[in-house]
Amino acid sequence: MSIFKNLFRRSTNADPKYSKGPRPRHELNVQGDFYVEKDSCILCGAPEVEAMGLMAHSGGGCYSIRQPETEEEIEEAINAIAVSCVSAVRYGGTDQKIIKRLYSLNLESECDYKLKV
Repeated sequence: MSIFKNLFRRSTNADPKYSKGPRPRHELNVQGDFYVEKDSCILCGAPEVEAMGLMAHSGGGCYSIRQPETEEEIEEAINAIAVSCVSAVRYGGTDQKIIKRLYSLNLESECDYKLKV
């Protein structure tokens, strides 16, 4: 994982109106579980470095261009979530293994769905 991990922690997107479920997605995101929240990216470039080939950016911010297919790519996508300084990169899926991994990194606020206990 890069040196960016946890440089800036805790979500700036902790708006109560989004406390449950998926958030609005950047319009250029591909369909899938990993995504960038609409109007949240500040173009820091860190998530794209962590997940090269999975993410890109435009003038409107970063976005997912491809969903991860391998365990290595899933880890890269998780790293992109970890380095997003404004918590713009999110996980909107329900795979409990991925959610558990995100929780272990204290990234539960970047998950649209909770870990089932």
